[in-house]
Amino acid sequence: AKGRELKDKIGNECFTSSTIGQPGINDDAFVLMALLATGENTNNQIIQTAINTIKADQQNNGAFTWNGWPSQDITGAAVNALKYAQIQGVLIDNSIFQKATDYLKSSQLSDGGWGFATSSDALTTSWVMYGINSLGQGQMEWTNSQNNNPWSVLLANVNSNGYYETPWSA
Repeated sequence: AKGRELKDKIGNECFTSSTIGQPGINDDAFVLMALLATGENTNNQIIQTAINTIKADQQNNGAFTWNGWPSQDITGAAVNALKYAQIQGVLIDNSIFQKATDYLKSSQLSDGGWGFATSSDALTTSWVMYGINSLGQGQMEWTNSQNNNPWSVLLANVNSNGYYETPWSA
């Protein structure tokens, strides 16, 4: 029942004029994952719109954007969503994943993760890890020349209560 409610809400409230939600691909990625998780047919118009919108957003350098702003976190989410669609039988060209991987490699910080300054933050890094994990990649592929990787960023940033805080929550 909840899956049907979700599908109906997406179809009735999020999808209008061949567009999903607000500008940018964040909602397209999450709608795609949600509909695929409910077992919706991959030929569904909303699923196809989400896939086409996400694919069209990829920049020449491999990044996906948040409403035009290249970002590692939405790149991780987009990779995860597109890989999930590919696993469900949708034809997704593997060059999309390679370009995204190249972008993420080029923007990986010396501490092993990603962020919007000179050091990584756990939230951005964790979203990138969704993409990395969906591609079946692990620490070996993402350990940089300073011998750091995204997993080391998460281990270094978990607080004594067992959760992560962003630098912006202070």
